[in-house]
Amino acid sequence: MLSQASAKGVYTKLICSKLTDENIDELNPDDYDGIICSGAFIPGHLDDRCLIEMVRVVKPGGVICISMHAGSIDVLEGPTLTSLLNDKTIEQIHKTRFENYVMDDEGYFVAYKVTKK
Repeated sequence: MLSQASAKGVYTKLICSKLTDENIDELNPDDYDGIICSGAFIPGHLDDRCLIEMVRVVKPGGVICISMHAGSIDVLEGPTLTSLLNDKTIEQIHKTRFENYVMDDEGYFVAYKVTKK
């Protein structure tokens, strides 16, 4: 996958790393204006603990956008998300449930603004 992305000649940094609550060495704090994540918050893949690293690398005022299967919303809405919202590290700015995410299944689109570090 990285070789295909590299062949396009449009990306300045390609990283292959597991996204968890631990720092990814190749990423610096506040490197990005935002993150878009689609279909990754499902059992056995990403869970709410990875929001810690997402917040670390997104600039204050930046946005984390997530689309996901409605049946897996509990994978995102765990204790880490609750903590980040309660201490106002992030603010939920959008949440919509919609039809036909995959076939006849519903999905969610959720957006969080990074408010402080």
